Amino acid sequence: MKRLACPSFLVPLCLLLLSPSLAIAAESPISASITNKLADLQTALSQAQKTYEDASAALPENAEGEKKSNELWRRFDQTQSELFSSAVDLAKRDPKSDIAFAALEWVLTTPRSYYLPSGLPAMVLTRTHHAMNPKIGKIIAWVGYYIPREGVIAACSTRAHQCGRQHEPGSHGARPGGHCSRLAGQRKI
Repeated sequence: MKRLACPSFLVPLCLLLLSPSLAIAAESPISASITNKLADLQTALSQAQKTYEDASAALPENAEGEKKSNELWRRFDQTQSELFSSAVDLAKRDPKSDIAFAALEWVLTTPRSYYLPSGLPAMVLTRTHHAMNPKIGKIIAWVGYYIPREGVIAACSTRAHQCGRQHEPGSHGARPGGHCSRLAGQRKI
């Protein structure tokens, strides 16, 4: 049998052309598993919420029912907190990825998360890694509308203290032209 001669430049060219597709193929199972994990977290929250709503709707409207309803809420809130923390941990693995953005968006478009331990880290990760993302508008709208007033005041007061300005008693930093309005562009989340 006669062997065909292959020009020497074709071998490196083929390897060069195939290497990006091999790299993408190697990353796909990991990305798919992370995407599946986020979908699993979202599904788990939906199921927990449905379970809570169904169980609390079946309770009688008396002191005993109120007590059981409060216990159901505590369990649901704990589950919700754990799921949001898992989503933030998922985002911390590769904070600049689209999957991280999706996880952070899921957490931050649920106003209850602002009061849970995962809320502030989610805001910081979003600010740090996705501030220039064109899809950030939805997150900004939710956080801007639902952020607790006390959190804004505390962040403003902390930032003013760091700059050496004194917080004026009774103003709560909301006075036009006050130190909060001067620091608005510098305020950390």
